[in-house]
Amino acid sequence: MRNRTKIFIDELTTTRRNKILAIEVFGSREGENDLEISDIDFLIVCRSKADASLVFQSALQLQGKIFETKITTINRFVQKFFLGSNSYKGIHLIVLGRNELDDNFQPLSFRLKLMMKLISRNLFLYEIKQNHNLLFGQDFINKIKIEQPNFGEKLACFVFPIIVLLSILPTIVFSKRTFKIWCFKAVKYHNISLRAYTSIIKQNYPFDLSLFNTAKFFRYKPDEYLGNTFGLYLRVWKNILGNLPFLFGKSAIK
Repeated sequence: MRNRTKIFIDELTTTRRNKILAIEVFGSREGENDLEISDIDFLIVCRSKADASLVFQSALQLQGKIFETKITTINRFVQKFFLGSNSYKGIHLIVLGRNELDDNFQPLSFRLKLMMKLISRNLFLYEIKQNHNLLFGQDFINKIKIEQPNFGEKLACFVFPIIVLLSILPTIVFSKRTFKIWCFKAVKYHNISLRAYTSIIKQNYPFDLSLFNTAKFFRYKPDEYLGNTFGLYLRVWKNILGNLPFLFGKSAIK
């Protein structure tokens, strides 16, 4: 799969070199081993938002050709206009124009502002800086300065995983495997975001990591998790709600 990643980058930069400033891969990168169980996250920075649209179309075509993956109409729409993904597998493309960000990498375009409201700008950039690899072009990531997160970003640690939990409930009827994967992803996102927040502000918080460790262990082998599926769902809710003291007060922070 890693050879396919190289081919993908080589072909994309050959056809769209004059429009692309940088390509980064970030996240767990488990998709490089198996795209059916995880994804590969590509961050592609283009010269302008207009260029981003053309590069996105080229990347989609190459994705199908090289990785042999299919993308739904909804997923294509979400990736193009909201830079997110409603799938846990395949290729996840975040293609944006440099003019959608100011000199301090603050979002300027509507879609970037919306994305950052949901996932928190500083926490997102912090995680990319911790787990990224430059594949082509200029190194923007290491030049980014992480600012002190505000209360809205602390709130995002809870809002996004709750949205995931509410939206996945119907999948328990159709695919328990998919349901368990999204439960594990919600746990991982919640806990990684909280830990990123506390790392940035340089304070400690006594998190209960037992469910987080379970999620890390079974995220890429969900079929081996033999616990009750709906019981897992309730445990995730309990984990998130159990961290509310962190959101509403400073007394729990040491």
